[in-house]
Amino acid sequence: MLLDPASFVEAIRGSGLVGTMLGVMTIFTRLLFAASSTLPCFVELPLYDAQGNRLAFEVVNVRALELPEKGDLLKSRGPHRMVWKDNRLYFSQGIPITGLELTLDGGRDTRGRSVRFIRKIELFGCQQRTSLQHGNREAGVDVSATVVKGRIYGCPLDDAWWIRALPMYGTQDRPTVVYDGYLRKSDGYFEIKASMRGERHIVIVGRGRDPITSIGVDVVEGGTNNDVGNVNLRGKCPKD
Repeated sequence: MLLDPASFVEAIRGSGLVGTMLGVMTIFTRLLFAASSTLPCFVELPLYDAQGNRLAFEVVNVRALELPEKGDLLKSRGPHRMVWKDNRLYFSQGIPITGLELTLDGGRDTRGRSVRFIRKIELFGCQQRTSLQHGNREAGVDVSATVVKGRIYGCPLDDAWWIRALPMYGTQDRPTVVYDGYLRKSDGYFEIKASMRGERHIVIVGRGRDPITSIGVDVVEGGTNNDVGNVNLRGKCPKD
């Protein structure tokens, strides 16, 4: 005979299964915490979308790009084992592994499809932070370059001034590219034309050896109207 939902819940309570399940979950949580606490080193892995918003995700598989150990290091019981907890990947100090391939699970998209993707990182020390990026904003047109433009004012401009852009997050698994722009000294108008991805970038304005200011911009790939607007440099002018 089938039980209705309320009777089913009461039957489970009466059998003592709820207490058993809670006990198992508590033990599992304690073991996970203990495992991460015995591994002194970690890398923090924040994930950002194309507009710089933090994304929720889980690391479900970790593999070394080179030996000494094959297979998923999250399942390893040896000296190279790793533990994923609270956006940190824990590992042993002095581990002979530098390159890692991570499989990330970002849940499901609006169509209910599983969102899984791979990122590669490098380990350089016992405590580090490596940002990850996922997603791309596109203009939907077939063009060869993306244009970021704007205007700076408030300081006298000469040939020592420069402007460039670079991705804000997640460049460790792809070539780090810095895009130089043209700055018109007569009125401060600038354009940066390059093959940029549609993601958040940092636009840096500088003179000589020093950066003067920086601006965050959400770049649309293939877009010709990524307009930073007018940037006031008053009070930041370098003194020769």
